[in-house]
Amino acid sequence: MTPRQTVGHDANDRRNPLAELFALLLLTSAVVVVVLVVASGFSGA
Repeated sequence: MTPRQTVGHDANDRRNPLAELFALLLLTSAVVVVVLVVASGFSGA
C-alpha cells in the first residue's frame, strides 16, 4: 500500500457513510416504486 492509496482510502471512508446511506435510500425507493407498480398492474389486470 502506498501512502497515496491510504490517504484516498481515508477520504473515501469519511464520505462513505453518507454516500452509502443515500444509495440505500435510492435503492429502497426504487424497490418500493417497482413493487407498487407491479402490484397496481396485477390488481388492474
